[in-house]
Amino acid sequence: RRYHNTIAMFSDVVSGQLFGHTHSNELRVSNTLPADSPPILIVGAVSPIYGNHPGFSVVTYNRGDTKFPLDLTTYHLSLSDPIDVDKDNIAEFKPLFSSLLEFLSLNNLTNSEVLGLAGKLVTDKNGISWIRYWQQWYQEDKKEPTCNGYCRIQEACIMACGSFQSTWKDCVANKIRNGNRSCSLPPPAYDVQSWNWAIIGSVLLLGSVFLGVIIFTFWHQKSEVGFERAPDVEEESSDNVNLRLT
Repeated sequence: RRYHNTIAMFSDVVSGQLFGHTHSNELRVSNTLPADSPPILIVGAVSPIYGNHPGFSVVTYNRGDTKFPLDLTTYHLSLSDPIDVDKDNIAEFKPLFSSLLEFLSLNNLTNSEVLGLAGKLVTDKNGISWIRYWQQWYQEDKKEPTCNGYCRIQEACIMACGSFQSTWKDCVANKIRNGNRSCSLPPPAYDVQSWNWAIIGSVLLLGSVFLGVIIFTFWHQKSEVGFERAPDVEEESSDNVNLRLT
């Protein structure tokens, strides 16, 4: 929070925000800067330690007054390509795309455009924006589990509201919908909360059935024991019962 507040204080001289270390390519809205300011650019790593393809990015920027980033080209080294040193078949870095703007259908690299992209990640169930951003650029086609429903909401909220943990949590909890200009998302194309409640209801139903079976089994066994009578046990007279009660 201190970092973002400092960036906001000196927004007149901040031309861009470029980060690494996350081993993934990402775009995030800089929530403390105006809508026409550059977003946060996070580039992947050269190291494949987390299963990513080694890569780097080249940023082109405005050489005039603003010095704002204009576009980005990402190069990566595919670890799945065959390598044969004896035949000089050495793997090389190749461009994943030449223009991030064209790849993700963005008009420019600004907070407002990235916020709009975050909205597309939510509203497009199987849209090209999600496939290109999350699977091809962010994940670099790693063999990861699919990310749908609640997972997709989380990723979109990181892009739109990831500057602060509190706003990200509010976004995931569906508390930010077309509200705060710097951090808002449209309603999802699917009812995530209903989907979650359906899972909870199914778990409760199965749990109730399982508990019912246990109770019935216990009661049945107890009933069988209660009806059995040892042959050598004599019934107490009513007088003996009355004496114990008194």
